Amino acid sequence: MTGLASEVWHSGMVVKVKEPLDEEYAFFRKNQIVFTYLHLAGNSLLAHALLDSGVTGLAYETVQDNGRLPLLAPMSEIAGKMGILMGGCFLAHQYGGAGILLGGVPGVLPAKVTILGGGSAGMQAARAAAAFGADVTVLELDQQRMSYLESSLPPQVHTLYSTEQHIDEQLASLDLLIGAVLVPGAAAPRMVTREMLSVVKKGSSLFQVGKPKLSFPLIR
Repeated sequence: MTGLASEVWHSGMVVKVKEPLDEEYAFFRKNQIVFTYLHLAGNSLLAHALLDSGVTGLAYETVQDNGRLPLLAPMSEIAGKMGILMGGCFLAHQYGGAGILLGGVPGVLPAKVTILGGGSAGMQAARAAAAFGADVTVLELDQQRMSYLESSLPPQVHTLYSTEQHIDEQLASLDLLIGAVLVPGAAAPRMVTREMLSVVKKGSSLFQVGKPKLSFPLIR
């Protein structure tokens, strides 16, 4: 760790974007305030480091304003769009995909994209997929949110009430699955079983927004 970084961490309040790195845990101290993205549900080591040090941790992703998550929303929007870009790339043959273009070509149907969750990330993923010309279905639980999505997104975006049966039906026909379910401050619920994946077509792509590692936390 550089001297400048050490000096910064000796401040009474540290404001940053990226969650603290492993080598930064040693700088935590009692009564210090750390204001950043924390994502503790998926990082038990960071959670214990904060507890053991006595740091006051404020997580951007849990700050709410009238039920909204204003500090998380911009990052979710980026993640949703990136999910379509990256997921679409992995539909290419050279990455093990079925060789399908999101928007198709004349004489070939567009890709079928299913998005689990209609929040900020899911909405932007749907918007991006529709812009490419894909056939998009968003699974959501909130009826009011579904009405908003239907009225705000292009006509090739459809909403479907999120049930295990509907997820199972979508898995059998989709080309790209985007996981975009959010529970503020907690791990995403696991909505897909490994047994359910048996019906997914070979060469389909599964992508979890906001997860750079090769993992899909919606699968149980």
